[in-house]
Amino acid sequence: EFSKPTVVAMKHMNPCGIGQGNTLEEAWDRVYAADPVSIFGGVISLNRKVDLATAEKMHKIFLEIIIVPDYDDDALAALKT
Repeated sequence: EFSKPTVVAMKHMNPCGIGQGNTLEEAWDRVYAADPVSIFGGVISLNRKVDLATAEKMHKIFLEIIIVPDYDDDALAALKT
């Protein structure tokens, strides 16, 4: 368990990135920067409720599975479009 906002990315059951930050958006930026190629079509897991800013960044690429404890309503709406 991580105390800071954390995002973990996996592709074909192999970890391809991890990012931590003071915000979930910052953690997303770091995991994406770690391997922007392998994260495409991958599985990501976040340890915080997804906010709109993070959802908008995640929505820019294809993600097979997103595992989170919860979503803000506007974040979920953004991911559904």
